[in-house]
Amino acid sequence: MAALEIRTAKERERLFQEVWDEPAETVAKRYGVSGAALAKWCTKLEIPRPQRGYWAKRAAGKKVPIPPLLPPINKSLSRHVRGYAIQWTDTDGMSDELLVDGGPLHLLNHESIETLTGYTSELVVEGQLRSPETVALAVMQSLAEAREKRRAERQDWDFRLTHQRWGRPVDGKLWPFDLSPRNEKRALRVIDTLDKTLFRIEGWISESEKHHDSRGAVEHHIRVCLLEDYFQLGFSEEASGRLTLEAKEEHGGIPVWQRADRTGDPIEDHVGEMVHALCVRGDKRRGLMLMQHREWERELAASERRRRLEQRRNLEAKFRQNILECAKGWDEARGLREFCHALSEHQQTMTDDGRKKLLARVIDAVQRQADWADPFVESSDDALGFSLDLWRIGEEYFTGLSEFEDR
Repeated sequence: MAALEIRTAKERERLFQEVWDEPAETVAKRYGVSGAALAKWCTKLEIPRPQRGYWAKRAAGKKVPIPPLLPPINKSLSRHVRGYAIQWTDTDGMSDELLVDGGPLHLLNHESIETLTGYTSELVVEGQLRSPETVALAVMQSLAEAREKRRAERQDWDFRLTHQRWGRPVDGKLWPFDLSPRNEKRALRVIDTLDKTLFRIEGWISESEKHHDSRGAVEHHIRVCLLEDYFQLGFSEEASGRLTLEAKEEHGGIPVWQRADRTGDPIEDHVGEMVHALCVRGDKRRGLMLMQHREWERELAASERRRRLEQRRNLEAKFRQNILECAKGWDEARGLREFCHALSEHQQTMTDDGRKKLLARVIDAVQRQADWADPFVESSDDALGFSLDLWRIGEEYFTGLSEFEDR
């Protein structure tokens, strides 16, 4: 296993134990990386490493204290380590019906469901946007760039001597959302709260990569990862100023959850409910994905069985054809040998020495033909080619047969 494949909390703990039990060169060689790469990966995973002199003291029999490995429950580690908060159940023995539709969060173990339920029930959106983190800052920058582009386009139109025949430019939508200043701050508070807390359930939020549509407008959205599935968050508002929060699947755009402001009941009070709904959908989609993989494996196994059955049939057909040829050759060889015996008896009654010698040569040639046709005799002749060899045929057949029986 390469170092960059470390993804779970257990693998992180194992690497920590290896680093303190063996020299770095030995551990790096086992993972197929350099010592520098191992050191960088340990730093990324927040794994403490032995300091200078540790191995000399240990070789001298001195007891050297080992610092504890801190739990991977922080935002920086949540993008690299899995399994510290969310644990999946073993689905190998699960029926198809239960795998596809076993109820909400049926693929998580009991502890993970408690962790998830506790997070969603206690999630509180910050009342103010204090010290915004990466995603909120990126969204604020995107909105500022979109507004500046809109202002420049309008200014360019106002000072242009000739105008397009379709008239004054229309204000385009701001991405990732276009809201009033008040609702924009509310949306940013929701995003920043999720950015600061989703790592507790091994989730994260980000601003998707920007791309340009056919009109040249920049389009991107807010992306959320929960239970290894991806969703989009969208904010919109009505003319009355009522804010709506919507979540949908990233691939396919299928709506998952939607909530609008109500009197005395803002959307901020239901963000935990949205996270729970997305987790339920992610759990459901994982079950469907595992079911598709299970069906794919079944189809692959069925295809392999059909292929092997066809190979077995071809083996039997080839063996049957060879045996029939052997039986035919054996019958021909017996007839030729009987003919040789008759020729030998006739030779003894002949008085013409010339013809007697010629007949002797004919008998030798017929005997050679009999040996070539006889499947019990290993015979090859440059003129006649290789004869059917019963021993070779049997060996090939049972060797091929053993390959089917071993699997």
